[in-house]
Amino acid sequence: MDSLYLLEDDLALREVLGALFREKGYKVSEFTGVESLLRATLSDIPSIIVSDLNLDVLTGFDLIRILKKDAVLKKVPIIIITADSSLESKMKGLNIGANDFIVKPFLIEELHLKIKNILGIRDENSDDKFRLDGKELLLESEIIKQGIRSFVMKTTGEDLMDYDALSFYLNMSRSTLQKKVKKFFSCTVSELVNLVKLDLAKIFLESTDLPINQIAVTIGFNSAVYFNTVFRKQVGISPRKYRQQKRSK
Repeated sequence: MDSLYLLEDDLALREVLGALFREKGYKVSEFTGVESLLRATLSDIPSIIVSDLNLDVLTGFDLIRILKKDAVLKKVPIIIITADSSLESKMKGLNIGANDFIVKPFLIEELHLKIKNILGIRDENSDDKFRLDGKELLLESEIIKQGIRSFVMKTTGEDLMDYDALSFYLNMSRSTLQKKVKKFFSCTVSELVNLVKLDLAKIFLESTDLPINQIAVTIGFNSAVYFNTVFRKQVGISPRKYRQQKRSK
């Protein structure tokens, strides 16, 4: 069963689309904001995302930029729902990675055909040798890194990492986790956790206008000061300077 993430802040439209696509056999998850959708992708990668363009905090375009910077999520196709029929808006979305657009008001069947066509092309281009039950096979090192990433986001706002809980979450003993991290990444578990947090921070800094203190909390730092210290030590510049440099390119 293909899974569909539906991002729409209009309650009536979201409920109608969700109900109709469930009837058509999709596993539908509904969201009202980009951040809640991104959290869900940490444990369940969807087959396709359908997102409204105009949202309260982060927009549909912000979502695309974030997805395209992630090694796994960049492969997830996305259709943008918009009331803006201008060529400029469509070109901007296509340039940053949208797979298709649909302009309000629209026919549900038109949207369904767009989804079917995109998923059909995906299936034709997939290599069965690297798929199992519709899911891409990942190297063990990538599974560990993605698992840590998921755990970090699930424990938002906690400065002190519970490594026993992390090991349990990854379904291995703490000593096994330490050995595997040392083998695959040549560092300690705590060092890898910080690297994962900083990778997430870079994505948010480059792709969103969220305040730095909010980014710090989102990736697991209670203190913006401590986040700045860790970021500067690893990257060589402050988060604010990093954002400025990336935006000036």
